[in-house]
Amino acid sequence: MRLDVVPLTQREMARFYKVNPDTISPVLGLAGKRGSLTIGAGGIVNGNDGRVWGFLDILPGKQTPMAFRHMLLFLRERKAEGVREIYVTRDSSYSTSEALLQRLGFKKTDETYEDKEVLKWQA
Repeated sequence: MRLDVVPLTQREMARFYKVNPDTISPVLGLAGKRGSLTIGAGGIVNGNDGRVWGFLDILPGKQTPMAFRHMLLFLRERKAEGVREIYVTRDSSYSTSEALLQRLGFKKTDETYEDKEVLKWQA
């Protein structure tokens, strides 16, 4: 089945993460859908610490090369809009997360957040 990439709304994000939509900060991102099933969500939010934080979650077994290309395009668009740094936390329980983030241009920092490694993308 075809992968459709659509803008990520707060409502879609709440459905994907199974949270109350009123608790979600404004988000700029993309959702990957196969039919009515959202298989992945990624984007950026402005953190309480003044930094731009990124997130990316794809359902297990649903990764595709097309999704990676959309991630690269998303980062290029943010750079063109003037975003200079994006921080992410890495979930080490996913064996491919480090390689994926490095391929996207994220580099390790000496920081941790909630016991997760923090990486930074810099334009």
